[in-house]
Amino acid sequence: MPNNSKIQTATTRYSSVIIILIVAVGVILRFMLAMFPYNYDFGSYLIVGELVSKGRNVYAHTFRYNYSPLFSLIQGLFYNISGSSAVSAGIYRTLFVLLMTSADIIAFIYIIRKRDLLCGAFFFLNPITIITSGYLLQFDILAVVPAFMAAEYMRHNTSGKINRKDAAAVILLSLSLTVKHLLFVFPAWILMSKRLSMKRKALFAFVPPAVFLASFLPYVSTGMEGIIRNVFLYRSFANFPIMFSGLIKTLTGTDNPFSFPLFVVLMVITGYLLRNEETDKLMACYFIALVCFSSAVANHYLAIPCIAIAILAGPTLLPDLYSILLGIFLLLNFDGLNLFDVIISEIDNKYLGNLITGLSIRDIMYPIACYLLLGILISYMKEKRIFDPPAKQMKKN
Repeated sequence: MPNNSKIQTATTRYSSVIIILIVAVGVILRFMLAMFPYNYDFGSYLIVGELVSKGRNVYAHTFRYNYSPLFSLIQGLFYNISGSSAVSAGIYRTLFVLLMTSADIIAFIYIIRKRDLLCGAFFFLNPITIITSGYLLQFDILAVVPAFMAAEYMRHNTSGKINRKDAAAVILLSLSLTVKHLLFVFPAWILMSKRLSMKRKALFAFVPPAVFLASFLPYVSTGMEGIIRNVFLYRSFANFPIMFSGLIKTLTGTDNPFSFPLFVVLMVITGYLLRNEETDKLMACYFIALVCFSSAVANHYLAIPCIAIAILAGPTLLPDLYSILLGIFLLLNFDGLNLFDVIISEIDNKYLGNLITGLSIRDIMYPIACYLLLGILISYMKEKRIFDPPAKQMKKN
């Protein structure tokens, strides 16, 4: 008979080699993309980094920062470390790739423990996450990772009483919100949850937003106008993909004035339907719904639900379609790697290039992304029998 301990050891070593290879390939690809010419967002990073390094209030001196102060402090720190020369700009950029990649690796390990190696590889080698962390340098991952860690602490406290795990969850939720306020609707989901006691609901729903708001206090005296205009009233692209509002605006020139209220309504309804779910699954559904129903979507938003997709993915092709189609889109789109511009550089047809890489294709691809996410969310809810009548749900539970 085979020695089970030897087989287990060999299997562990085999898995370790695969994990190292996946990490190595993913890291190399991310740093390779950092060699591409930088984009508008990184130009904003340079502006903010310089302002913070000189001790200036970013909300009073630029409109190109739309978040709470924490990430601006990171930008200022990296700017001081790298210096201000042209060579230093490359070092500055490398520090951000290193930071985002480190967060991606943490997410990769989390997914392996939560699901399996294949799901972890789906996330870490996903072209969407690679392009976002290596080229776009958007920092949503820095808010998403602590949010999932917080959900784990919330789930593992089964006593119903507030304890150290809850304190850790509050710290992580506060960190997530103050890095980037992706969780701004999540307190409503917490309050509707049937898995948490009233004391714990109050703790999780009200303390992190209070910390988020308090983080602005040192900047209020000279930056109040900028905080209100550039953070709380900032709306990005008002394209509401689930309702094709961006395409309608392109064709008719008219905006959808109800996009943000409809987004809030859809998020609240979804949170109510999922009120019986464990907090880890609830968090995953939240990030999928956040992008699916968002009133404004940009390229980097497409990476926000990737951890959630890897965790919830069932036996459907929807996650693969999301990864492939939107990955190709980011490779070709002019706000992504803009490779299509290279492909058609010899073709004297500017209209064709603008059509394929410009706003019109975004207004098609973003709705496709949102409906794929909606399909993933509905598939999960069907699997969990969320749509069953209340009597059947009670029998299930």
